[in-house]
Amino acid sequence: MLFPRFTDKKPWGKQANLFQNNDDDDDDDNDDDEPISIPIYRLCHVTHEVEARNIQGDSRFTFIPRQKLGKAYEYDGSPLGTTYKEIGANSYEIIPRSEANPVFPGYWSWWGIDTSKWMINDSDGKEFAKVVQENRDDRCYAPSYLAITPGSSYGNKAFSMTLKDIFKDYKRSRNDRRREKVCLKGGGTLRYRNEICYVVLVCMKGDDLGDMRTFSIAKKRTVQFDPNGLVNRHGMIVAPPIFKPQSIVKSKINDCGDYDHYDWENLVFCFYFPREDQRLTCTNVEVDDIAHGPQYCSATISVGGETKCPNELRRRKVL
Repeated sequence: MLFPRFTDKKPWGKQANLFQNNDDDDDDDNDDDEPISIPIYRLCHVTHEVEARNIQGDSRFTFIPRQKLGKAYEYDGSPLGTTYKEIGANSYEIIPRSEANPVFPGYWSWWGIDTSKWMINDSDGKEFAKVVQENRDDRCYAPSYLAITPGSSYGNKAFSMTLKDIFKDYKRSRNDRRREKVCLKGGGTLRYRNEICYVVLVCMKGDDLGDMRTFSIAKKRTVQFDPNGLVNRHGMIVAPPIFKPQSIVKSKINDCGDYDHYDWENLVFCFYFPREDQRLTCTNVEVDDIAHGPQYCSATISVGGETKCPNELRRRKVL
């Protein structure tokens, strides 16, 4: 599954490879532009502590699918910036924060990739984590999902699961189509201020997504997500899919001591539900505390002219 890479037209900025050597005297025939390969063993759902209390039960975890609404910095002050949805090669449309015009039809449970346990337990992951830390020591910063202690602007609680478990629980949660196979579709590319977000849609084979455009392959300028070998004919996961981002630098400190910000790539899995009253019910879930700076919170609430993180208000916010 390939996704378009858009880098050369506004409002997009510059990109950089984390492993890139910026020494001008280096041989041009190096492999700096080769994308890294990140195996996807686990996914995680990040939220605020006040919302996490409503997810975690005695023996199961219940995730509420919601409409995916756009973000508009001009209107709600989102630090992520305005949502742009790819509609063609170097062609985008702005998706405002409107229930009448969501990013995707239906209701979705959004999950990011969880690399932390791979970087702790796997030999290749440990080498990758070492490079990330060396770059950080040199004041070159990767996205927080590529950190040993991950962080997020979405909250301070991370619920993580293996791919096998979440696909199994998703199929079980879809009582309306439990006899059907789980399918993966390319949902295209979403763009924010600096984040390039590639969307993998997870649905059942018979789901009707209306006139929504889905993607399976793009002809050029692509980043690869390879699901080949993910499942066998019995529907069991036999090999992890691979994500190959080419831009994983979020910011660098330049010679003047100022931050240079870069566009960086992310991959998300979105689990589809046709009705608002349906739930994603899971069992084998691990819960971790992660870093979350309220000043960078993407779900701030305006109170008395000030913006507050939901955790600061100590009440649940419906997103």
